[in-house]
Amino acid sequence: MISNAIKAFGKFDKAIETPRDSQSAGEKTVGEKAKVKETVRLYSRLWKLPSFRGIVGRLILYVAMSSLILSVDGHIIGRGEWWILFIQYLLEFATPAILGTLLLFAVVRERGSPLDLRRTSGVMQYALMTWLAVTVIGSILDLATHGIYFEVRMMLIGVDAYFLSASFLVTALSRYHPIRNFIATLMPILSWLGILWVITGMGPSIPTLPENGWLYFLITLPIIAL
Repeated sequence: MISNAIKAFGKFDKAIETPRDSQSAGEKTVGEKAKVKETVRLYSRLWKLPSFRGIVGRLILYVAMSSLILSVDGHIIGRGEWWILFIQYLLEFATPAILGTLLLFAVVRERGSPLDLRRTSGVMQYALMTWLAVTVIGSILDLATHGIYFEVRMMLIGVDAYFLSASFLVTALSRYHPIRNFIATLMPILSWLGILWVITGMGPSIPTLPENGWLYFLITLPIIAL
């Protein structure tokens, strides 16, 4: 009888607190949705995204033009034939632009999320543009000094610039935990490191990571994420 009374009291207590808890959870959910909605509105005002096809076209154009400039600069310096360099640079940058974007979207994908494939590609469009622009500046400096010093180091800075801009937008638009967003933003970088490792095994003519390149990323990327 006592146990039945305790169970009945427990059900009564739960019935009293459940609406309050539900209301609190509902208010929290509404607040989070309002925050994400406001972020999407600001994102749309700051960056007028074209159609998905237009974004993909821009990604291909950025990669092709940057690869052409880098390969011609490398040929003038004496790294090898420009068309071989062009193919290697295409592989190096098309992999994070296409495969990296798909992997990023796979990690942050969620039904009803404002970060759909179009906006994910838009994030990659602006972030990759920064990455490539900094790398091209390094290549031009190498051409001016007739050396092979600046391009790879500016490329590392370009990766950091990509990660800074991409992590900012992904964190603002995604409703997942920051750790998951951090992993998602790493996907293009990991795909880039993977294809760079493959190209290195083929005997590349393009610059590869310096000896302490992995240590550099282990230090800088977590700091940027914070």
